[in-house]
Amino acid sequence: MLKFLFQHYSVLEKIFGLLKKQKESAKGRVIRHLVLVARGIAYQAKKDGIEFSEAYRRAFERLKELIGLQVELNIPILTIDILPEYAQAKEYFMPAVAELGEFLQWLNKAEFIHKNMVKVSFFGKWYRLPGDVVEIAKKVIEETKRYDSFFLNFCINYNGREEILDTCRLIAKQVQIGKLDPEMINEQIFKENTYAGYFLPPDLIIKTGLLKKMNTLLWDLPDAELCFLEKSFLHLSKDELRKIIDDFKLRKY
Repeated sequence: MLKFLFQHYSVLEKIFGLLKKQKESAKGRVIRHLVLVARGIAYQAKKDGIEFSEAYRRAFERLKELIGLQVELNIPILTIDILPEYAQAKEYFMPAVAELGEFLQWLNKAEFIHKNMVKVSFFGKWYRLPGDVVEIAKKVIEETKRYDSFFLNFCINYNGREEILDTCRLIAKQVQIGKLDPEMINEQIFKENTYAGYFLPPDLIIKTGLLKKMNTLLWDLPDAELCFLEKSFLHLSKDELRKIIDDFKLRKY
């Protein structure tokens, strides 16, 4: 546990610094960690009669617009769940992956990222995607690894239940090699070993699409307020996202 705190001290220090600034300037509740679950893209493509590649091109163009709100609204942590693991079995998976690669190329060069020192991370089995996409993702991680003003995470080839299993495996290995006493395992230890181990739990999770089910950051889910939008992610505007965030801040419960 001490090793964990030492390794991530600078990240935690920066996050709490951002939170202090929020508290000094915000009226009502603050958002420390916002999660956006982007669904309904393939469904909308079929409904509108457009190619999956075009639908995902539009989705990532929309994402470019929306992530700007992180800095604009001073949200320390933003997590985007854009490509779930189950999509591997769907016909839209490869078109989505191709457009993801184009998006990551843009992200690596985006002035927004480097000017505002946004550190980019990936959750899930993203490293099992085609090699060219994996290499781009690695490059983005490398180029932003020293940034610590904001934290932008992407759930790619992600499965919330698999995250729980991976966490159990990590803890089991620590017990096996004698680094962790089983009697010391508690909620904090478990949290530290999740994909988002050194990030604060989400305050607000917004999910687009018809299905009102959640499979993102399951361990942290009880701490979050959930907002379900029946519209496709393709139809979520920057102004609407801003309004949802503003409404959250003004609610007193």
